[in-house]
Amino acid sequence: MADQKFDGYSKDDLTKKLVDGETGGVTFDNLKPVTDYDFVATYAGQDPTKAGTDLGKVTTANPPKIAVTGVKFGEDSSNIDVGETKDLVATVSPDNATNKALKYSTSDATIAIIDADSGSTKGIKAGSVTITATSVDDASKKATVTLNVQKPTVNVTGITADKSLTVQVGKTAKINAVIAPDNATNKGVIYKSADPTLATVDADGTVHGVKATDPGKTVQITSTSYADGSKIATTAVTVTAA
Repeated sequence: MADQKFDGYSKDDLTKKLVDGETGGVTFDNLKPVTDYDFVATYAGQDPTKAGTDLGKVTTANPPKIAVTGVKFGEDSSNIDVGETKDLVATVSPDNATNKALKYSTSDATIAIIDADSGSTKGIKAGSVTITATSVDDASKKATVTLNVQKPTVNVTGITADKSLTVQVGKTAKINAVIAPDNATNKGVIYKSADPTLATVDADGTVHGVKATDPGKTVQITSTSYADGSKIATTAVTVTAA
């Protein structure tokens, strides 16, 4: 191993004054572990016959091992879409542990896979798995997080409904509302009558005729996407006498 120099120290740092019978020395900080250092020690006193120079070498030792005391994730559970990737990174304590390496594993690789070294996770199919991070230094120190893999959300892009509908007083008719796209995650529809004294509407779009509308008049029934309230369709309902 190449010899190192004691750079960055002043003359005062490298000088130690002693009296007869006293022992002592100088201290060097931040030296590299397992490294050879050459030194030249020059000494002098009031008696010039006791002056001289010594050459020597010192080898620094490995620092004491700092064991891992714990592993933890920042959250108890996490969500990911099928096909999505996400880093699930755990932390080791103490922060200055000698070996902070971790190994990651999944309880079911058919639902989610994970890179054993980096913690990068990918959702494979819908379901839940347990992700485990285990200390390389001490396998008894580990942490887990629940990963929920879900189908990707498909947003509603629009809604259509019957433009008009006729219903008799005391009878029913149904509004045909259609959410787009067909594979939207939430295809729920909320129906509302502009005038329940003329016509009411059930949660499934069934319209009840209550009172006949005036000639040429209608009552508006709105069909609104449950997932996106900005997506609305209207139906003009004519209520006729029984």
